[in-house]
Amino acid sequence: MNRLTLTLLTTLALFCVYRVYAVVLGPMTRTQVMPVAPPVARITGSGHASHSARNAARQFLAQQPWAENAKFTWEQLDQKFIYFNEIGPVEGKGQVENRNQYRFRPFAMIVQNPSRPDDPPTVLAADEARVTFRDKIEQFGTGDSGNNRIIGAELDTGVMLTGPNGLILRGRNFVFSETTRSLYSDEPLQFGFGPTSRSKSRFLCDAEGIAITLEAGNSDILGKDLPRIADFEHLTLRRNVNFQIDYESRGKLTPVRVTSAGSFEFNRETSKASFDNDVKVVQRTSNEDEAPLHNRLTCERLELLFDAPPPAIAPPADNASKAKRNRKQELWDEKVRSIAGMTLHFVVALSRPRSDEEAGRVQFVSEENSLTASMEQATFDAQQGVLFISDPEKSVIERHDPDKGTVTRLLTRRMLIGLELVDDQPAPDSKSGIPPVRRKFGALDWVKCEGLGRMLHIDEATGQSLFDAHWTEKLNLTPDVNSADSRTAPRLLKLEGKAKVVHGLDQWLRADTLTLTLPPEIFQNLDANANDDHRLTSLPVRRAVAKGNVEFGGLEATGVTNSLDVLIVEGKPPVVARQPSSRQPGQKGHRKTPTTTPPWELQRCDRIEAEVVFDPELQEAGLRTATVHGPFEIHRPELVKGATDETNGRVRIGGQKMMISNEGDDRQIVALVGRMHGGKCVERARIHSGAASLEGDQIQFDRARSTMNVTGRTEVTWPVQGDLTGKQLATSMLMTVGCAEGLAFNGQDATFSRNVVVRMEDESRMSCDVLVVGLDRPWSFNSMGSKATRPEVSVIRSPGRVSVNMVEWQKSSLARIVEAELGSFEVHPREGNGQFRGSGPGTMRQWQRGSFHFRVTPEASASANRPAASTELPWNFVQLDFQGQVTGNVRQRFATFEDRVKAIYAPVSQAGTPFKRHELSGNTESAKRAVWVGCDQLNVSLTEQKPEAPNGFITLNAQGRVELESQKVQANAYQISFEEEKDIFELRGRGEEMASIYFDSGPERGRIPGRVIQFNLKTGTPKIVEAGTVTSGSR
Repeated sequence: MNRLTLTLLTTLALFCVYRVYAVVLGPMTRTQVMPVAPPVARITGSGHASHSARNAARQFLAQQPWAENAKFTWEQLDQKFIYFNEIGPVEGKGQVENRNQYRFRPFAMIVQNPSRPDDPPTVLAADEARVTFRDKIEQFGTGDSGNNRIIGAELDTGVMLTGPNGLILRGRNFVFSETTRSLYSDEPLQFGFGPTSRSKSRFLCDAEGIAITLEAGNSDILGKDLPRIADFEHLTLRRNVNFQIDYESRGKLTPVRVTSAGSFEFNRETSKASFDNDVKVVQRTSNEDEAPLHNRLTCERLELLFDAPPPAIAPPADNASKAKRNRKQELWDEKVRSIAGMTLHFVVALSRPRSDEEAGRVQFVSEENSLTASMEQATFDAQQGVLFISDPEKSVIERHDPDKGTVTRLLTRRMLIGLELVDDQPAPDSKSGIPPVRRKFGALDWVKCEGLGRMLHIDEATGQSLFDAHWTEKLNLTPDVNSADSRTAPRLLKLEGKAKVVHGLDQWLRADTLTLTLPPEIFQNLDANANDDHRLTSLPVRRAVAKGNVEFGGLEATGVTNSLDVLIVEGKPPVVARQPSSRQPGQKGHRKTPTTTPPWELQRCDRIEAEVVFDPELQEAGLRTATVHGPFEIHRPELVKGATDETNGRVRIGGQKMMISNEGDDRQIVALVGRMHGGKCVERARIHSGAASLEGDQIQFDRARSTMNVTGRTEVTWPVQGDLTGKQLATSMLMTVGCAEGLAFNGQDATFSRNVVVRMEDESRMSCDVLVVGLDRPWSFNSMGSKATRPEVSVIRSPGRVSVNMVEWQKSSLARIVEAELGSFEVHPREGNGQFRGSGPGTMRQWQRGSFHFRVTPEASASANRPAASTELPWNFVQLDFQGQVTGNVRQRFATFEDRVKAIYAPVSQAGTPFKRHELSGNTESAKRAVWVGCDQLNVSLTEQKPEAPNGFITLNAQGRVELESQKVQANAYQISFEEEKDIFELRGRGEEMASIYFDSGPERGRIPGRVIQFNLKTGTPKIVEAGTVTSGSR
């Protein structure tokens, strides 16, 4: 509601009443009666008025045709004329004391302002006027009335008053009394004012009954012939008050109407005006004649509080000394100025006391802005441009958007709204007709809500909440003080006290304080009369800052932090650039369909800073950058109950800092940084996914390129189904790879650098300087869902020295230990292709618990091929040294060693106990059963597992200058092979070079040559398959 409206309604009403007051009482005793014959009581007959009086009556009293030929005319200098046909004392009972009361019937009066001769005169007419004097008047028209003066007056029916600037009054039975200090009428009346030469604004009031309480005085400020009234104290329009004003604004007239079933009152002492009982204010806001739009205010009581005008400035002394001052006129002008110059300060709308009914509350409706409001009390400070809304329960403010089908609802107990001060108007001029309002305000400048509050944005069709904001302490909307110009400054919306914002049903943000940065034109968009240039064209929110106990959540993520700062810029979101939107420009965004996938949870961090790109046309947003300052912890529950795999298991991400940069297809980077102290990382960044994990000083992912780089100390843990030899396990175990200088993954190959150590959960270990793990195909980070086909490890290689220490367990018992050192190593563990190769010089050592024994020492009885003493030596030790290459296949269970291969076997009592070649000459059980083999190439293979051989049967094939040595047997051949399943050694020569075997004792003592010789471990006897010469030492 325009604050000028309420100001003009009240000041014009008072100004009009003062004009009536002055016109009716002012000229009565200051005129000279000029009848045709000397007037006496009850004089009748035709009079002879002057030419000026007749012309004035003809021109200004057209509705009173009798005035032109009135029997009596009182005139004064062609400026004041009083017309009546009858005059005489009043007899009987009157409405006031009727002593010395005289009747004028009918009555008309014309008063011309000598200082404004071009203005229309003030004209008053009534069917009858009764005037009471203090003393009895013997005869009228004698000039000076002496000390006699008017003390009462009555205007009967047909009262009509007109004057300058559209002044008008209609009514009946007006009564004035100096004794009772009152001016009143119980009859319906109408008065109005305007338009003027300076303004097209006009005012009209209808009411039933008027009562003015006057202030008595001792001075003759009104004139010595007039009542001793200094001012008025109280004005009352008793009931059914109807104020209508057409106020000029922007060159157009704005119609406003104020009605009340009760009274309108003005108290001069308190400068307070009020409307009572079913008060309604209606302001037209559109120029459409067929379906005009309005602002409507309804309340039980409407109060207006005014400030007195500043004192008038006295004229300069030199001017005052030259002209005779009219003190009475100055006092009168000051009285008029005190009314006309009043400045509206407060407007208060009150609801019915203790009313629980909606009809008894203060209601405001703006049809043009689709805005409604309901409250207990509303107060507007017209000097400061502040609107105060209060309600012990809640005030409700709603705005409907018919285009979008939404409604925004604000609920608060105390609300302050500040308007922008445009400029100050010049001081009021009592002669200008309608007094101006001092201050002019523009758009909404700031808003403050105190106490508990809530703001809702609802889809009217479904009733679904699109946006919901809560706070417990206050809401502040103010210009940014850091801007040079407050008019163009962004607006800061700050929620304090357990602030919470909910977007739809799936996104929310909670904090002790929440601050949103809005564009400066955000409220100009609410003004339907604003130009299109003032409409909101930028982002509705430019920045969001949450501080203190910050919590946020959504379908995909929830979190807790101490501070959240999000900068929002306009543009094309990077994620949208990679995945084109299915929506058309201007189409509303749709809510994401809820899934059963649990959200990611940021369990703790210090603060978050982010930049989001928003496309207002498509209503889509994407993250450009984000920084999480820690320490922080991110968690995702398991997707499948009890799952420990990297896809469905629980995920935990932690570190000191996380940085996200999204530039679309080309670059989407996530970097995790560990905690640094003194230039060193004291706590690494970490990712745990199910049983798998990755830790490093800094971990950096590029999602668009599917690359990863880890710097500093790095550790990767991964569940595997096989050991370091490729043997399949009944249950998976964890493999941990650590290195000193980080990990680089290019989308297909992962390279671990410097001091690489691979550890298995069974205490197995491999170390090298560089380790490369290659996949069978490129791996995209964008296809990491549970249904995506995962790539397999295709190759594991190390170009430098490799050290392996492998441990195998059967149930809770140690079953095998393998130690190996290689010059380089490469294995292909992919199913169907488990080949590997390595380079020498290399050494491999193995301790295995089992039944395998080389039986190359002959015994007295063949039944002793598995001696009982073997139970005392439960471990089989094998050491292999080679200088060339080693190749094989872990899945097909074979290996080939080349170049100066040396192998030694011996049963030993404890795992980890080695056996050397020089120990063959010893007298230990290990030495008796030990075998040493030297060759150019050695092939080793294992059959599939069988009930009689849980580890499979071994097959050995040594070639090229093969030497075999044990304590009692020596052999030389080009090729020696052994099949454990048959317990047979076979020696072969090549060409003319014969194979030979030498027994140091026993019945076969001596050297046995042959092209092909077989030696049965069960029988302990040799067999010559292709003949040769046998040399015996006894022959």
